[in-house]
Amino acid sequence: MTTRTRGQDLTTASDGLLALSVAKHAREKEFALKNITGIFTQAMSGKWPGRLYYVDLFCGPGRCVIKDSVAETAGSPLIAAEADFSHYHFADEHGPSIDDLKERVSRRNYSGKEFHCYTGKAEETLDKVLRELPQANRSLGLAFLDPWAWDFSFESLKRLTRGRRLDILINFNISYMKRNWRHESPQLDSFLNLPMDHREFFKTETKDFPDTRTLLDHYEGELRKIGYEHTADDRPVTNSNNTPLYHLVFGSKNELGKKLRDAVSQKTLSGQLTMPV
Repeated sequence: MTTRTRGQDLTTASDGLLALSVAKHAREKEFALKNITGIFTQAMSGKWPGRLYYVDLFCGPGRCVIKDSVAETAGSPLIAAEADFSHYHFADEHGPSIDDLKERVSRRNYSGKEFHCYTGKAEETLDKVLRELPQANRSLGLAFLDPWAWDFSFESLKRLTRGRRLDILINFNISYMKRNWRHESPQLDSFLNLPMDHREFFKTETKDFPDTRTLLDHYEGELRKIGYEHTADDRPVTNSNNTPLYHLVFGSKNELGKKLRDAVSQKTLSGQLTMPV
């Protein structure tokens, strides 16, 4: 049986626990995350022994089932758990998903790793997460932010990253923005960090919705204002009709972070090489 939470479908995986029911294109996002977490920890664990941490504020139950198939994949928290972070901070507003993620973690041997789990919406759990994060000047982190739409304000992003060595990977849901652009949405304005109504800010004489590059350039410009001098966005993940769905926006305060990201961005799940973005 399938249920629904925060815009996503939940089903039951083969282990008897909850899983996100996802389309095939979600595997590209999982592939990118696996590569980024892998190279990040390989390059940094020796420099920051025991002081590498990972944050996922929209984590889900840790397992995914591909729609219209029986195929299953690891969800973002368990993908990251295979990398060499020492501290993990997982949050989700759906309590049963957090409970099942805890169960999955307990069934695996993650010796030497610390797991912190929180139930609640991302912005509601942020204070709890910040209190538990390792000391800012003695640690290095990576945050994966995968909201269904844009339910994480830029102000909250500033609070999460302020004073920290924290690379970020953010799902920039361009498809959902297009579908909702004509509607008044203070939450979207807050996500994009606009000083006024998003329709007025990007208004042109020829169309209501700005092109994707304009939106991405604006957002990455806002990231640079809070210290993320090195940004990049992957080519869009598309559906079966080749319609762009979202970009994964990466940001780092250090040039090395961008170099590490570029090192893993040239290969897709299909195995084909792409030119760096």
